[in-house]
Amino acid sequence: MLVYDISGNRFLHHMVRYLVATMIQVSRGLYSKDKFSSLLHEPRKNVQIHRAPANGLILLKVEYDKCK
Repeated sequence: MLVYDISGNRFLHHMVRYLVATMIQVSRGLYSKDKFSSLLHEPRKNVQIHRAPANGLILLKVEYDKCK
């Protein structure tokens, strides 16, 4: 079992699935860590990455900042 702890102040449609699939590709040596890091810091369009299937992905917890 793989566990990914992903946090952010907002997410795009299927963003977590793309992140998980790309991290798996990095772990298998199919995608470089440097390319992945570059995409995280400088997002761009028309990048060839895959989306992880929805089955098997589980949302365990959602946290919100307290309103002032």
